[in-house]
Amino acid sequence: MIKAKKFMYIYHKQSEPLEPFHEMWQGYDFAVFTDSDRDMLSYQKMLEQLHPHTDSVAIWSLYDLGQEKKDILEQVHWFRQNGICLYILQYPVLRENPGLQLNQVLLGLLEDVLRDELSREQHPMAYIANRRNEHSGRKKIVYPDNWEKLYQQWIDKSITAKQFMQQAGLKRGTFYHMVAEYRESIRTSNVQINRTNDR
Repeated sequence: MIKAKKFMYIYHKQSEPLEPFHEMWQGYDFAVFTDSDRDMLSYQKMLEQLHPHTDSVAIWSLYDLGQEKKDILEQVHWFRQNGICLYILQYPVLRENPGLQLNQVLLGLLEDVLRDELSREQHPMAYIANRRNEHSGRKKIVYPDNWEKLYQQWIDKSITAKQFMQQAGLKRGTFYHMVAEYRESIRTSNVQINRTNDR
């Protein structure tokens, strides 16, 4: 049972059940905010009323925070930065561990997971390259955010190597080292895919 704090805000979508929140608000003064599945108006109104270090928010799902992963990441970061407890009913560890200090630690771990997943989706080949370096014991190469776009433009001869380096903010030696590692990662991933298909 969560010990009483100043206020508990319940936020849920119309398609989500309200009954599971009953345990969350016991011992609290509370308010319930509801939106349709694609609306966030009530959510924004709720955020405006929150008080750092005293108020708590309970939601049903991570996707109550946004439709896109980057939006969810921004919201999780906002709760952590503003010192507000965020309880997520679909994640027992974020539902059954009351207290601001531990909640902030858990939100930090959730941020790391979301950031990792987002990087994997937005820059899949750069992610594979970085993971390959981690597992081989090599120093991790951090590719620029615009690497994959610039690499494709360079391969298509839309830009020169010099333009690539300038836009990526890389020195010549670093650039060609990254290109070699990146190409090796692509080759390795293609071999793995072919082996899987041959089974």
